[in-house]
Amino acid sequence: MDREFRDFSLKDLGFDKYTCRKCGSSFWSSVYREYCPDRPCSKYDFLFKKYSSVRNLSIDESRDLFIKYFMEKNHGYVDPYPVVAKWRDDLYLTIASIIVFQPLVTDGVVEPPFNPLVIVQPCVRLEDIDNVGLTFGRHMTSFEMGGHHAFNKKDKHVYWIRETIEYSLEFFNKYIGIPIESIVFKESWWEGGGNAGPALEVIVDGLELATLVFMKYKLVNGEYRPSPVYVVDTGYGMERIAWFTRKTPTAYHAVFDQLINKYKEILNIDVLTDDLLYYIVYSTSDKDINSINELESFIVENKLDEYWKKLLNTIALFTTLDHVKTILLLLSNGVVPSNTGEGYLVRLVLRRLLKTLLKTGVEISRLVYVLNELVNKQIEYWSDRYVYRFRDKAEYIYEVISIETRRFIDNIT
Repeated sequence: MDREFRDFSLKDLGFDKYTCRKCGSSFWSSVYREYCPDRPCSKYDFLFKKYSSVRNLSIDESRDLFIKYFMEKNHGYVDPYPVVAKWRDDLYLTIASIIVFQPLVTDGVVEPPFNPLVIVQPCVRLEDIDNVGLTFGRHMTSFEMGGHHAFNKKDKHVYWIRETIEYSLEFFNKYIGIPIESIVFKESWWEGGGNAGPALEVIVDGLELATLVFMKYKLVNGEYRPSPVYVVDTGYGMERIAWFTRKTPTAYHAVFDQLINKYKEILNIDVLTDDLLYYIVYSTSDKDINSINELESFIVENKLDEYWKKLLNTIALFTTLDHVKTILLLLSNGVVPSNTGEGYLVRLVLRRLLKTLLKTGVEISRLVYVLNELVNKQIEYWSDRYVYRFRDKAEYIYEVISIETRRFIDNIT
């Protein structure tokens, strides 16, 4: 990214550039480091590190603080869009906040509602669905992305690299309470929805909290061409910020809170204690574990075989929490299960959830009842919070889930 800093360098903010001795990636830090603080070069040190000023934030508080900060910086607030990207003909789901503004705003065809703007967009992303639960919250099928966006044209400069980094530093340092010396910017690249550009990942003691993308290019027939609009595209993870500040064993604890115990009771399963979960999450945080078999190998190597069944139950519990929320998001947006488009995707998640429930020991005859109980708990938990108006669509949600569950049962019996 050196060429991106012709007019500005992170050195101006007291950061020096380093090359990770393990992975070879380039990163910027205000203190000397031999290794980047990212997996697989570092562990989740944030789980046990004592920060004197970090605030304990729920996901609601993280969201509110993010919006408040950028509105104070003269960003106009934009209400989130549906998680089904009906305005796109190349995507089924809203996978990032910038998707809301592609391609018309990013191509300069229409003006954004505000410039600059702030939005916290619920997103659904299924590419890593097999890793849900397995990575203890690093992967979720649905999440909230906080984005502050600026759209720069030749005749209108809003802000670019320097201001974006300064906003990030001020937000994380002064509003969240993270020491500057703990914040690292790792050079990267991001592309999606037809645009691309160099990026900086904001990583703190093992956990990526945000990505700052400077979208200079437009993808045309596989080629990168200069974009008519230079877009500041940022993604702040609300769930990750809550996890970081609360230091819970997993991101699921930070997001779903009391639902964890309620789901455990409904499923009637034994799960890992928090102490053991902390140990496993921390010990695996610098490893690429992408399958149950790989996780089992780690458990055997560390002589934790006696906890294997409880660990499987714990992963199933996290998967259930994640998938139920995603199903609620999709159904509350009017998705009808089918074999095509977004209808296929909600059916895929639902059937994966039902298979998970069977693995935990739920009897086929009780699937409809148990799933309704799980759905009811999340409707109660999320309704009246932010844009999660699940209660308004409850009748439709229960009807669809009942029909789809019975179809699933018919197919396996």
